[in-house]
Amino acid sequence: MIELTSYQKLKFRVTLRITVLGAFLGFLFVFLIKSSESAIPYYNGVISGLVIGFFISLVEVYVFARNARKIKFFWFLLIRLVVYTVSLAFLLIHVAIFSQMFRLNQTYLEVWNSHTLQFYINEGSFQAEVIYIIAFAVLINFTRIISIKLGQGVLQNYIRGTYFSPKKEDRIFMFLKIENSEKQLPRLGALNFHKFLNKFYYDLSESIIANNAIIYEYVEDLIVLTWPYSNGNKNSSCLLLFFELEKAISRHNGYYLQHFAFEPKIKASIHCGSVVGAEIGEVKTQIVYQGDTLNTTSRILDKCLELDTRLLVSEDLESIVQIPKNLFSKRHNNILLKGKLKAKTLFSIHEKTQTLA
Repeated sequence: MIELTSYQKLKFRVTLRITVLGAFLGFLFVFLIKSSESAIPYYNGVISGLVIGFFISLVEVYVFARNARKIKFFWFLLIRLVVYTVSLAFLLIHVAIFSQMFRLNQTYLEVWNSHTLQFYINEGSFQAEVIYIIAFAVLINFTRIISIKLGQGVLQNYIRGTYFSPKKEDRIFMFLKIENSEKQLPRLGALNFHKFLNKFYYDLSESIIANNAIIYEYVEDLIVLTWPYSNGNKNSSCLLLFFELEKAISRHNGYYLQHFAFEPKIKASIHCGSVVGAEIGEVKTQIVYQGDTLNTTSRILDKCLELDTRLLVSEDLESIVQIPKNLFSKRHNNILLKGKLKAKTLFSIHEKTQTLA
C-alpha cells in the first residue's frame, strides 16, 4: 500500500472540501433560482457541482498552486478567469448532455441537436449558471490568493477579529536558520542571494503547510514558524517538520549547486510558552506576538553550534511533545543562554539512524 506524504494528505483534504462545497452550491443554485418541484434539476445541480468542484480543486491544488509564484498577481487572476469561464461552460453543457443521454437513452448527437439542450443553452439558465459559478470561483480564488500572500490563517484572524484586542495565548515557536549563510551573501551578491532565498523558502513551503505551521516572519536567512499548542503537538508536527525540511532541501540540492554553487544546511530551535498576540499598525496592519518566549527561542538557536546539533528544543517543549519513534533526544544540562540569569536544560533531537559523536 502506498503511504501518502503529509502534503499529499493535505491536498486530498482540500480537494474533498472544494468538491463537497461544489455539490452544495449546485443544490443551492437550483433551490434559489429554479425552485423546481421535480428532482431532476436538483440531481443535475448536485452532479454539476460535484464535477465542477472536483475540477476546480484539481486545477487549484495541482496546477495553479505550483505556479502562483511565477506569474504576477493580476495576470494570474486573469488566467484563472479565462480558464474557469471556458472550462466551466464546457463542463456544464456536458453534465446536461450526459444527464439527458442517461434519462432518455439518447446518443450524444441526438442530445446535442435536441430542442431541450439548445433551449437550455440559448434561453434557459445556462448563462446564469456560468455567471454564478464564475462569481463564486473568482471570490473563492481571490480570497485564497490573498490568504496565501498574507500567510496561513492571517486573513481568517483579521475577519474574525481574533487579535483586534491583545490576546494572551500559549504558542510553539521555531526559529529556523540557514547555516553559514553570511559567507554566501558576499560571494553571491545581494541580487543572487535574494533569488536563492526566494527559491529556498519556496521549496520549504509544502512541508511547512502540511505540518500546520504558520509562517510568522522572514528575517533574511531566518524564518520564524509558529503553532498553537494543539497543532504543534498533533503527531509531533513541530519536531517532525525539521527533518521533513531537511529532506526537502536534499531533493533540491542539485538545483542549488548548479545555480548557487553550494548546498544549504539548516539548524533550528523550538520553544513554547505564553505570548501576547495583537494587531498593530493602522497602515500595513500586522499580527504580532510579543513575549520572552520568542527571545528565549532565539537564544536557544545560538547554542546549536556550541552543542554540535542541528535541532535544539527547550525543556518546556520537550515536556509537552511526545518524541516520535524514529527520533531520540539527548539532554544538555546547565546551559546558560545569553541575557538569562538562570541556566536551562535543553534537548538536542536526532534521527535514530544518525550516530552521535
